[in-house]
Amino acid sequence: MNEIVGILNRKDIAKNLELNNIIYKWVNDKSIQLILSEKLNSEKSAIFYKEIKQNNVNMISVHREDNYLIVGNGQVNNINEIARKVNKINITNVNEVLLLAYKKFGIDFVKEINGEFVFIIWDGNKKQLICVRDSIGIKSLFYSIYNNVVVLATNLSNILKYNLVRSDLDDVYFSEYLTFGLFEQHLTPYKNIKRLMPGSILIINDENAKLVNYWNISNIKKVNYKNEDDYFEHFKSLLMESVYRNFNISNNVLIELSGGLDSSSIVCLVRELVEKRRDLKNKINTFTIDYGSLLVEEDDMPFAKSVINSNPNFNPIIVDGREFWFLKNLGQIEGEDKLFYDEPNMNILIHDQNKFMLNIIEKYNIDTIISGEGGDHLLSWNNYYLADYLRQGSLIKVLIESLKWSRQLKCPVFKVIKENCLLPILKRNVCLFNSTVPPWVSKKLIMFTNLNERIEKYYRTIKVDTITDSYQISIMNNIHEILDGNVFAKLVEIKYPFLYLPLIEFIFGIPIDKKIRAGELNKYILRYSLKGILPEDVLNRKNKAGGERRFYIGLKKEWPWLEQIINNSIIINELKFIDKEKFLQILNYAKQGYVKDPYLFSIGRTLSAEIWLRYFKN
Repeated sequence: MNEIVGILNRKDIAKNLELNNIIYKWVNDKSIQLILSEKLNSEKSAIFYKEIKQNNVNMISVHREDNYLIVGNGQVNNINEIARKVNKINITNVNEVLLLAYKKFGIDFVKEINGEFVFIIWDGNKKQLICVRDSIGIKSLFYSIYNNVVVLATNLSNILKYNLVRSDLDDVYFSEYLTFGLFEQHLTPYKNIKRLMPGSILIINDENAKLVNYWNISNIKKVNYKNEDDYFEHFKSLLMESVYRNFNISNNVLIELSGGLDSSSIVCLVRELVEKRRDLKNKINTFTIDYGSLLVEEDDMPFAKSVINSNPNFNPIIVDGREFWFLKNLGQIEGEDKLFYDEPNMNILIHDQNKFMLNIIEKYNIDTIISGEGGDHLLSWNNYYLADYLRQGSLIKVLIESLKWSRQLKCPVFKVIKENCLLPILKRNVCLFNSTVPPWVSKKLIMFTNLNERIEKYYRTIKVDTITDSYQISIMNNIHEILDGNVFAKLVEIKYPFLYLPLIEFIFGIPIDKKIRAGELNKYILRYSLKGILPEDVLNRKNKAGGERRFYIGLKKEWPWLEQIINNSIIINELKFIDKEKFLQILNYAKQGYVKDPYLFSIGRTLSAEIWLRYFKN
């Protein structure tokens, strides 16, 4: 694990002894390296990084040159291309190349970077600090500007650690988290701490702090080929490129394998790599949880085993997950420190499973986890292209496609047209027409935080030509909850092959009929691109197991503890964000298996917020 922390004085606060003491303590901590000590307005400012090596892998690098300094965490995939532009032949330090690019082209050079990174540049000539986060948001950076002191950190908890920032909760954050999810990506649970948004630059000097957006998923070039096979080949090459780039620095790799299409695709593509690089033969592990009776509705294991059997060079780790129901042992987590959740997240509900995963990481000395997360966000496209056809006046296309979907979904054709054509056009916001505020969330909270106005304003900023793209961009924008909420990201490197920038830009650039097609299974381009690589049963799989049954079982098994939590709830009794009676009523229905999404997911959000407030806040 590596942490970057920065403390910057913007005004004359010479009497702020607390700040000076904090800097002194950090400087004298042997595990912490001071990499910058500058004077700004005659007062000390500092940037540190704290390195806790995992299997001797250190992702942080530092470079100083003249009045400049850069510290970065992450990976730049096209560093050779950038090096050529600055006439750098021998690359010994990635950050040296980035600093040369900054000096030559200014801050606009970040538009050319493809990777997963956070880096901070100190420009001593301009006396300004420049913070950059990668386009997708794989790496995190948080900041606070409070009482003219700027605090930066790659982990949210580090900003609160030294009491430089008030920890008042942000009602606006909770109004979003408890309803539609965090559509305003800069929010954190704390009023005075912000998240640097993906694809953004924060520029700080004595006078102000300015945010600049350098990448937007809305501005994607269209991709058109005459031959459909060219789309499949291009997609396959990009996904392989994304998978392969994760094996340059790692010693021991763990690939999550559920048996679903996304994780299976990654494992099978890695098999192709291992055949070329024998040095990886004993370094790759697959990790599968066999939930058994917890997943009666759809068993993943036959598909996972099919993938395992087709990859004999890997070390399969299969664990018995029949005891991994949601909410298990959450009453026993107080005092634990190995797994810490900086903000509310659904991962909290499977804390017991996460602890087991931590043991696996330690037992096998894992330094990199490769995850299939992001595959659903990127490839499970929506049917709102029918509304786009209607807006274009292509009535025959609408009718033909709707008839196909009617047969596939086994529902009346009018229902298909209503839900995928009429409602998206008639409603002001396609992203909200099929969403509902959970009835147990306080109406006062919704009104006080102007939730409806804010979400309308936010989605108006998504400027694309089609309804289907607008909706899909809103789905992709929510991926930051998964990325920032991954509890293992503090312990090991997490890689997401489906969140490779060139792959994302390609998918958003290709025609809609290459992403979704009536009469075909979902993730059309993935299935056709990986024919001959994926096992046939996985390739033709129609359904995938979800967590609903594990949630229902957890509600039943943990009900006595859960009732006690609700009766003494922080989110109900103190914050008054939730109506107790309405929430208990929906919980009772859910316990009997009568509640489905989206309310089931909303219940999970409410419970995770309560547990976070109880055990992890501050």
